[in-house]
Amino acid sequence: MSAFICSPEHVAVLAAFAATNAVAAYRRDSLQDTAKAIADGLMRQNIRSMCDRYSDGKVYLDLQKKAAALAKKYTTSPPAEVRALCVVDIIKMASCLDYQSCESDDYDSTDAAIQIRWIAGKAHRMLDGWDDAVWEFQG
Repeated sequence: MSAFICSPEHVAVLAAFAATNAVAAYRRDSLQDTAKAIADGLMRQNIRSMCDRYSDGKVYLDLQKKAAALAKKYTTSPPAEVRALCVVDIIKMASCLDYQSCESDDYDSTDAAIQIRWIAGKAHRMLDGWDDAVWEFQG
C-alpha cells in the first residue's frame, strides 16, 4: 500500500459534513469549533498513519492547521465546489481518508476511525431511496 496525506480541503469537507449533520465524534461548544476539532483529529490520524508507514517523522502541522481552519469556514460559508459535492462524493472521500489513515496499529480504536465510520454511515442513510428500502427481508 502507498499512503499519502489527504488534502486539507478533503479533510475539511468531511469535518464540515460531520459537524453540520450531527455525527461528530469530537464535540465542542459551537458548530464551527466542532468542525475544527474534527478536522484536526482526522488530519492528525492521517499524518500519524503516514509516519507509521514510512517512519520519516515529517511534520505536517501546517496541513493540520489549514484543514481545521477550512472546516470552520465550510460549516457556514462553503464555496461552490464544496456545495456541489453529492452524498456519493462524501462516501467515497470518507473511504479514501479511511484507507489513507489506517497504518497505525491501533487505528480501528481511534476517534478518527470512529468519526470516519459515522460520516460514511450518515452519508449512506442520505442516499436516494434509503428511507423506502426494505429494512428486513423475510422472504
